[in-house]
Amino acid sequence: MDILSIIQDIGLENFIKNYFTNKVDLFIDFLDKKNLLGEFQQELIDEGYFVDVMKHHYQNDPQYVIDTIVEQYFGDVTYDNNRFWLSMSREDLSHLFEADRWGSGAMGIARKILSSEYDSFFDYVEIYNLEDDVISGLNPDNLNILKEAVYKELEGQEIENDGETDIITLEKVMNMGDKNLSELIKNHAPDVYGNLSSLYNSSYEAAYEEEVYNDVMNELKSLFGTENFSREVPYKRKTLKSGTTDIIEVDDYKFQVDVTNILPTLIIDVLNWGGYNSDNDFEYYGGLEGLLKFWLSEEKGRLSFTISDYPDFRLVEKYINEMFKDYI
Repeated sequence: MDILSIIQDIGLENFIKNYFTNKVDLFIDFLDKKNLLGEFQQELIDEGYFVDVMKHHYQNDPQYVIDTIVEQYFGDVTYDNNRFWLSMSREDLSHLFEADRWGSGAMGIARKILSSEYDSFFDYVEIYNLEDDVISGLNPDNLNILKEAVYKELEGQEIENDGETDIITLEKVMNMGDKNLSELIKNHAPDVYGNLSSLYNSSYEAAYEEEVYNDVMNELKSLFGTENFSREVPYKRKTLKSGTTDIIEVDDYKFQVDVTNILPTLIIDVLNWGGYNSDNDFEYYGGLEGLLKFWLSEEKGRLSFTISDYPDFRLVEKYINEMFKDYI
């Protein structure tokens, strides 16, 4: 009687128990060497040995395992141009980050960056010192524009500034140092000061947003192992025609992230769990997105970064000069 007949006669479970002392991995190796694994693979999987079969294949052909698992269990993943793409909400990438006890922390900050409805970080940032915060950092071109704006607001007025009373002229304003110009603006040019306040607030917010944006993106680039980790692809979405019950197709865009580089590590890690929540953990999470979140928590730790209380002043200064002409 051949091996195939014996297994079929006494049953798979009993054969593994009697001849391999319940060591499924040794049995699978045996079948593979006898070129019989294909005969019993589906039965093994049906009996709850999916993990064991896939771990065996992974040693010799990891791509076969990746392709099999993606096809069978990751309905939210598509294969395009030699890359695997996970379809998900851009904002939901924030759930890959750590959260504090209130659900904020890095996750809350990431949500602000990734959300389609931008939420500012600060209510309003007041100028603490006009000379240091704004004027001293202006490039020569913007400084001249500022002085011309001050002169335009105060032209011909008699004003006491720096202990002297004099008629404001363009020459006097253009020759002022930063300190005197700051005092003149604060005390006598409310329109210019208001515009500078708005400029400073916007620049401060933009600088902080850029720093946090880079922190968030660097974490995601590191996780997915590629610089260009996301894309938007056009697709046809079904919806109801306005005012009717008719179903129509409309053009829309789907957000996707490139998971090609993390799939090998994620899949072998999950296989090594040996059945964390079920005989087959891949069917437990409803797709890759849910498993990805859990895998991060179990294996790598959720993404995180140090959150500063304020932006780098050099970046604020850069934005002040870039945005200056929009305000003054």
